[in-house]
Amino acid sequence: MRKCTVVLLLIVVAAWAGGVWAKDELPPGSVQTEESWPGIDIRDSDEKDIEVLIREIEEMVVTAQKRRSTLRDTAISMSVFGAQTIDMLGISNAQDLTNFTPNVSIGTGSKGTNFFVTSRGISMGDVGNLSRDSATAIYVDGVYSGMTIGNLIDVTDLERIEVLRGPQGDLYGRNANGGAINFLTRKPSGTWGSKASLQGGNEGRIDFRGAIDFPVFGDEGFVVDEKFGALSGMASFATLNQTSAFYENSAGPDVQDESRLVGRLVIRYVNEHFEADYSYDRNYIDEQGPEMQMTKFYPGTRFLDGTLPVTPGFTSGVNMQPYESHTRSDRRDLNGAPQNDTVDLQSHSLTMAYEFEDLGCLGSATLKSITGYRSSNAIAYNDSDGTPFSVFETRTDTEQDQVTQELNFIGGNRYDWGQLDYTIGYFYFYEQGESLDYQLVFLDSAFDGIPTGLPPPNAILDLGQRQDSRPEIDNQAHAVYGHWDYTPPILDDRIALEFGVRYTYENRGIAKSITSGPTLLTRTTASKTFDAVTPKGTVRARVTDELNAYFTISRGFTSGGFNARANSADPNALTYVGKAYKPEFVTNFEGGLKFRGLNNRVGLNVAAFFMDYKDMQRTFLRLEPGPPLSITTGITNVGEAEIAGMEIQLQTMPIDNLMIDATYGLTSAEYIEFIDFIPGGGGAQRNFADERAFATTPKHNFSVGVQYWFTQLEHVEIVPRIDYYWQDETCFQNCDNPDADQNAYGLLSARLSIQGYELPRNMGTLSAIIWGQNLLDRSYATLAIDFNTNTAGTFSWITKHFGKPRTFGGTLIWRFGSFL
Repeated sequence: MRKCTVVLLLIVVAAWAGGVWAKDELPPGSVQTEESWPGIDIRDSDEKDIEVLIREIEEMVVTAQKRRSTLRDTAISMSVFGAQTIDMLGISNAQDLTNFTPNVSIGTGSKGTNFFVTSRGISMGDVGNLSRDSATAIYVDGVYSGMTIGNLIDVTDLERIEVLRGPQGDLYGRNANGGAINFLTRKPSGTWGSKASLQGGNEGRIDFRGAIDFPVFGDEGFVVDEKFGALSGMASFATLNQTSAFYENSAGPDVQDESRLVGRLVIRYVNEHFEADYSYDRNYIDEQGPEMQMTKFYPGTRFLDGTLPVTPGFTSGVNMQPYESHTRSDRRDLNGAPQNDTVDLQSHSLTMAYEFEDLGCLGSATLKSITGYRSSNAIAYNDSDGTPFSVFETRTDTEQDQVTQELNFIGGNRYDWGQLDYTIGYFYFYEQGESLDYQLVFLDSAFDGIPTGLPPPNAILDLGQRQDSRPEIDNQAHAVYGHWDYTPPILDDRIALEFGVRYTYENRGIAKSITSGPTLLTRTTASKTFDAVTPKGTVRARVTDELNAYFTISRGFTSGGFNARANSADPNALTYVGKAYKPEFVTNFEGGLKFRGLNNRVGLNVAAFFMDYKDMQRTFLRLEPGPPLSITTGITNVGEAEIAGMEIQLQTMPIDNLMIDATYGLTSAEYIEFIDFIPGGGGAQRNFADERAFATTPKHNFSVGVQYWFTQLEHVEIVPRIDYYWQDETCFQNCDNPDADQNAYGLLSARLSIQGYELPRNMGTLSAIIWGQNLLDRSYATLAIDFNTNTAGTFSWITKHFGKPRTFGGTLIWRFGSFL
């Protein structure tokens, strides 16, 4: 026993030194199953005829804890989407997951090429900020993604998606206070196969996706000696286009079209004990992204209110009142400047794994290395006032490069004193990035007669300026972690204990230059280190053969840092560049039940949680008088909150071929302390806890889906499906102005699939889908910016970004060989 203890301690030291690997075929959180609905597996017979002999809720194997276990034995609240589910639900990118995942909201920022995730009320708040990390960790094939800019994850050849809720403090990469989302791509099979789909829809929607699976040598490829193993590959390509924009713009290019190219190449090598996967991805986006729409204008602002006389000494102004629209407008009057969003994103990853069959007292074990490199270049333009005038516009050019390395060692053995499984690992992350941010304030010709450089009190509106800021970041993170799963030899192995712990060390640095025209105003540099220990403890119980229960306590950590949007070099300013905000911590208490039974016709997962949320990082919008005048986003730690709620996921097949799945999420979030600046208070602060609410966090949300397989036809299977998603009212930003809120709304979608038609001469199968989304054409906002409250009435308007209107179309899919 002492010898084994010494060996385990040596493994921990080796992990810290970066000398261990681990093997597991699928990345963290993946699901190994043929096809799975959210929490459900559909198992068909192996017979080639269309009649389905078995269709039931099947147990799934997951690796949410970096080792294979059944979903029932995994003490995590999670939703799972398999490849067939992705097709049948019409999930085309990350944002579509909102409609099928309880207590998770995914939306785009004010730029169209990024997204933000809110899970159980926890969100990063400012998705476009170069220095902020997502509160929900994003992985692609086990590789952590430090930024969501340009990362909507357009679906090309995804095998499955897993959404993990709650802080993932011990096993996962960085800053996973809200949870983790794992996008897992299809791997080469070693046999020939192809898949192609063509999709068309209203407003000029036309998409093409294609993939080819091929062997190189071994198995069905070139014949070689078995000791050489097998090499195979897969290539995929997609072009996604919305040629007619959703919104007409009478003053320039129309708004919210789409033009995306996606390519991927995967090479896989496997022999008896070793495997390696290399992948290369390239995404290119060039489109007129979704722009903000002015939904409320408050009279009384100088120069911006046609109902008031122009301030003495000024000769011109504009009237923004006619451009106010309280709901989604299909026609907008924006200025004629380009609205383009462009992204060039490429990434490389290499995963290598080796399996050891017997390591003595350590039992069987595996070693794995996951290496990733990602580079992104993005340009995003935003008309922040939503009018034909150049009142307030922004443009951001962002570059980011990151390197990640994860090494882990996974094993287990049966001892006289019980079963012990262990996972030990090391994680490294490094990123460099910079952005060039432009703010264009009152540059329209309508303001040509307004003088600048006025003395107080008019200096706060020093008009006709362009401010450029160039932040640069340099961040590095290390973490070493361990997770132990112990099953004592009592009660027929029905009780299991888990313990995990992670130590994280981060160094974050920033340098920022601010210019007004050619003049350098300030340059500020700063750096700071942060560290944290985040433990996790769990008790699992197999109550019956059909029902499992668990209770877990876990801690999550989001690193502190510096605000890349800050525009002041004055240490006394509200948005001082060199002022670091502190880390935030979440302690999660969670209990759950997981059931699958009644002849495999019912699957039910229930989780209830309570989270203590401290040192919350929150963003605020402020007017910096300058010079030059600017709107800037600050970041501060505002206090403490408590979040309680639950998630319910139900799948049932009450009769043959009829499936009903439903989800329900409850999030009750309440601030205990929210210390913030008083608008117009000259830097004074007070507690706003009773006046603020959690942004993008509806208290209730639910979804219901009904699907039926008509299998009586001779050559095809007809599958209609209808889905309805509803969420409670929600707010955005500080949630202190009802005009910036979104009322409760529901979205209806439907799909009719005709699948499995076999082409002659064994040329594969054809399937067709007719689909419609937001069929009731609901108008709903996914983001709002309140300039009125946050700038003390100086910029008196609210802008919102609205979700897509009613869309409909059809998809034709051809499958051949390994894709059948």
